Amino acid sequence: MTLGPLKVFAGILIIFAVIKTVVVLRNPQAWFNFAKKLYRRPPVTQAAALVLAAIVLCFLMNAGMTMIHILAVMVFIMLLMLVGMAPYGEQLINWVQGQDIKKMMKGMWLYMAVWIVLLLWGIKEIILG
Repeated sequence: MTLGPLKVFAGILIIFAVIKTVVVLRNPQAWFNFAKKLYRRPPVTQAAALVLAAIVLCFLMNAGMTMIHILAVMVFIMLLMLVGMAPYGEQLINWVQGQDIKKMMKGMWLYMAVWIVLLLWGIKEIILG
């Protein structure tokens, strides 16, 4: 059996999710400590995540997926995330309202730029085929 990139990425996700679930169920503080370390230096975390996202995107595209496929899968993921976040929506909204929105948006410039590029890419594929 050969493992193509899609199976490898799915396997990585499964392994990571199983480990996270076991750790969170057994010792939530251990996961929280890991998360604090991960987010300790946001620029480093952002850069690493962006590089990994670009690598995954390249592999997905080389496996035959189009940006339309990827954006459609993102809709599925966003809806699953909504299921998980919905119970905390009021708390999240209250937290965001207490923040300096302009400062937050400046901090998210890279994230927003990537989204704009992906959306424009998707629009191009829809219009031009």
